[in-house]
Amino acid sequence: MKWAECRERVGILRPKAAKLAARMLRKDPHVPSSWAYALDLALTSQAKGAGPITEWDLQVIAANQQGQPPRSLQDRFDEDQRQGWDFAVSIRTLALEHG
Repeated sequence: MKWAECRERVGILRPKAAKLAARMLRKDPHVPSSWAYALDLALTSQAKGAGPITEWDLQVIAANQQGQPPRSLQDRFDEDQRQGWDFAVSIRTLALEHG
């Protein structure tokens, strides 16, 4: 992933969604290290002003790192959690396609 593409994709995220996505993608074995570095920089910048991570956010992050959550969990996502989740999944999918 090129830096410009990274910034463009991250630029549409809400601050808290960016913060959640950064946590979801941190040390992800499916994401190349060069992508991870660029994503971490961009997501951290986009996350400025985000509220604190809640206990529920931590459960969503943990579920993301384990794969697809149960439907009952997905139905309870707020907008930031959904956006962060979808972004992390799209990056993993893109990484696997270019793998």
